[in-house]
Amino acid sequence: MTIDRARLKIYSERLCAICEEMGETLKRSAESPNIKTRKDYSCAIVVQSNGRDPEVAAQAAHIPVHLGSLDLSVKACLKLNPSEEQMILLNDPYNGGTHLPDLTVTAKTSKNIWVVVRAHHADVGGKRPGSMGDTQHIDEEGYRLEPTFLTDKISESFCNASRTPEERKGDLFAQVAAVKRGLHGLEKLAADFDLTHVLNLLLDDAETAFVQRISQIPEIHSIAEDHLESSGKLIPIKVRVANKNSQNPQLIFDFTGSAGPDQGSLNAPLAVTRSAVLYVLQSLFTPLDILPTSAPLRRIEIIAPEGCVFNAKYPSAVSGGNVETSQRAVDLLLNALQPFMPDDIPAGSQSTMNNVTIGGSNWAYYETIAGGMGAGPSRDGATAIQVHMTNTLNTHAEELETVYPLRIIEHSVRKNSGGLGRHRGGDGVIKIYE
Repeated sequence: MTIDRARLKIYSERLCAICEEMGETLKRSAESPNIKTRKDYSCAIVVQSNGRDPEVAAQAAHIPVHLGSLDLSVKACLKLNPSEEQMILLNDPYNGGTHLPDLTVTAKTSKNIWVVVRAHHADVGGKRPGSMGDTQHIDEEGYRLEPTFLTDKISESFCNASRTPEERKGDLFAQVAAVKRGLHGLEKLAADFDLTHVLNLLLDDAETAFVQRISQIPEIHSIAEDHLESSGKLIPIKVRVANKNSQNPQLIFDFTGSAGPDQGSLNAPLAVTRSAVLYVLQSLFTPLDILPTSAPLRRIEIIAPEGCVFNAKYPSAVSGGNVETSQRAVDLLLNALQPFMPDDIPAGSQSTMNNVTIGGSNWAYYETIAGGMGAGPSRDGATAIQVHMTNTLNTHAEELETVYPLRIIEHSVRKNSGGLGRHRGGDGVIKIYE
């Protein structure tokens, strides 16, 4: 079946609309401020066919650190051989997940098309409220779940591991409701066109556009080096970027030379590193008329030695790798590509998600605080904004003060903190709690 570009664009928009509707269902049904207000979640449609691994063919405009690895979550679930619409949970960073607070719920249609919903739960047990912080072993970070069918026993076990079991229950079943909404949306679309065929066409179209863009880049052999800060120590990080503009264009990202493992929690699973690479490629090389997919991954190779901070292995702690190392990976990659795209690459941004976790035995508050975006070659940087791998909102002061034993003394722009220059960096944020 031949489909012209205009019609394919319509199909793409309809599929992405399903992902947006899944997110709205989750937001309206969730219990925690972190999900219903901050929108710390992501939704996508994944297809597996033509002998390929699962691929993200449609997604909502949600969180890059989530979206770039949802296909790996589906791949990890294949071994269960689930039946149609059977719900599967996972958060294991070594088996399809990212870090433990990010719980993924997924189910498939009869044609191996999957809907996936990942949400950051404010607490999943562990050493500290919020399941983040000064950890050294994955078991200190909370409840870990490899791909598992959803049952009453599993949901009870997951929720009871948290300091806030009722909140976990509300958020978990909001995710289930969002998955059901996605399955229903796909069922309706299946009456209009061959879903598998269209999803594969979207991926092929995105791959073609990506190849056209990277084929225009001059030969690359660039190295960028930087550091992560961990407990007062500087951890070297490094990437080498090269391209093969042959008959089979390809980009290579080699993180050899990066230190690790970190003795703290800054170890990023390879899925997180992959998400950072995909985010940079989508930002720089995906035309505006093509909605993002995972198709660029067909044309890249990622090399990261096992155990380094960009390829965590059990039992390394990973909570900070998802939120800190992912941000530094983006800065590192942009730095490496800057010589070849000087008009497109911004200066470094805040390079952190500014995670704040506060809690007690029966409550846990979690939030990422906005900061400054780096200036570009022709513009100032944006002020007080979430950048790169995060894409969430702030918790409203009124809601925060209602739900938690906290109040906000100040929430303001930290003026003149972005740095001087022909184009100024964006300013950061001051947030004071009592």
